[in-house]
Amino acid sequence: MQGVEKKDNIITVSCNLDFNTTQSLLKLGEELLKGHKQFQICFKKITHVDSSGLALLCEWYKLARRRGIELTFDNTPGRLVKIAELCNLKNILPL
Repeated sequence: MQGVEKKDNIITVSCNLDFNTTQSLLKLGEELLKGHKQFQICFKKITHVDSSGLALLCEWYKLARRRGIELTFDNTPGRLVKIAELCNLKNILPL
């Protein structure tokens, strides 16, 4: 998918995290989160995010835990952190 790059155990997401992209990213995440016991997902190039982006992070986190993978999020957009705070998820997700 355009806007997602994987290099070793670092996945860089540079497309919007919104209702239009999260379904595709969820399916892609199932493939990307293979081959390592640790992954970092970097969001430094994200320009737009909504609450469906938070749902995506929750699903990726659950998938990683089921597979025994340590997952961290880097450069999480401030708006996404605020949404996570409102939903009482900031201390649960590795933001």
